[in-house]
Amino acid sequence: MGATRMESWQVGFAVRRDWPDGSHEFVRFCLSEGEAGSFVTSDRAYWRRGPWRPVHAVVCISVRDFELHADRRLCRAPDCPAATSVPTVDRPATAR
Repeated sequence: MGATRMESWQVGFAVRRDWPDGSHEFVRFCLSEGEAGSFVTSDRAYWRRGPWRPVHAVVCISVRDFELHADRRLCRAPDCPAATSVPTVDRPATAR
């Protein structure tokens, strides 16, 4: 979370990875949607070469919910926070 200490009820933005097997995880908490979007770009580059590629989303979430979810690796709960306005679709580069 950086040097700024936030109260547990305060809201920020988290990066959510959705995996092909239907599970998801929250991997980064940020203070701004733009900062989370920048992390998505670098995280996509990391996973691009692997056999499994997650779909990324930026999610509005409280500090408490993010910390509680950190213990749930590969969660499948349908009630977890969903995407905000940042595009979540990974578009493969195609030649025309």
